[in-house]
This record gives sequence, structure tokens and C-alpha cells, in this order.
Amino acid sequence: MNNTVKKLLLVFSFCFLSFFSFAQSGFGSGSNKKIDNGKMQFGDDQLSIDSKGNLLQPRYSADGGSSWVKLTFSTYEMNNMIGVGGDGSNSWNASGTMKFDQTLSNQQYDTSNFTLESGSSDSGFGIITVSGTVTFNLSGVGPSNSGTVKFEVNHIVKLGQNDNFASITTKIKNIGSGSVSNLR
Repeated sequence: MNNTVKKLLLVFSFCFLSFFSFAQSGFGSGSNKKIDNGKMQFGDDQLSIDSKGNLLQPRYSADGGSSWVKLTFSTYEMNNMIGVGGDGSNSWNASGTMKFDQTLSNQQYDTSNFTLESGSSDSGFGIITVSGTVTFNLSGVGPSNSGTVKFEVNHIVKLGQNDNFASITTKIKNIGSGSVSNLR
């Protein structure tokens, strides 16, 4: 692997860290799309978001889409994890209840800021949001966490027309009646 590809992989890795925030957002209307601007794509010429709400394997092209370099091992998708509880003692708090790659129920898409490529019905660039809900049972997880809670999860993916990087922002909101502490 040459130095240019290594540098691009490093830059890509940093740009792909998901940022968690807690804000109200709504569900959109639209459908799953192929996120592909000729320099980056998610998946191998297929719809880019799986049934869990995760982005498929990211790939990079230095030649405008003739050949592609995988940016994760084998065919691995981009994963996510949601955590509740724990002691909150540091920024990489792995204690508490951690849920890996939970399936988003009631999955919906907002493609209002997504631009389709000329002549395509599903491939392009811009902003696409996949939204859904995840339910946790927190009984016995700690004094400030109780019962069953439901979260609204929004994964917002941005890939500009000429960008060789993408950004992903994940927003999580407690929409259930249970209380939670240290949501991340």
C-alpha cells in the first residue's frame, strides 16, 4: 500500500468517528440510496445502509471510480454502539449497559438534501439521514436507570460532491418513560 493511500485511510478514519449528541430531530421521508460521489462509496454498487441502520463497507477511489480500495477489513460495515449507565469516570467509559449494532426499528430515511447523479434513481451524494428506534431493558442496571427505555436514533451521513471524506453524526434521544444516566 503506497503512502498516499495510507494517508487517505488515516484521514478517513479520523473523519469517520461518530459524534454523539442529544437533540430533538424528526423522521423524514425517502428511501435508502447508494451513497457514491465517484471518490467514495458505501457498499459495492448497492444501497448503502443495512437493516440495522449501519453504513456498508466504505471504499475509496483515486481514479474517479474505475477501481476501489476497501477502507475496512474484508466486507465489514461501519458499526455502532450505544451505552447507558456506568460510572462516567472517563470519556471511553465502557461500563454500564452497552448494545452493539442494535437494529433500528421503524427505519425511515430523509433524503431531502441528497442529490441524485444524472440519470440515476438511487445513486448520488449529499446528506442522508436514517432514523429509527431502539429499546433497552435497564431493570437492575443501576439506581439512576430503570425500566424499559426507548431511544430515537438518527445517523446523519454527509458526503459532498467532490469530497474524499464523509462525516457521520449520530443523535440519540430518550423518547421512553424510563430514566437513564450517562447516555452515550
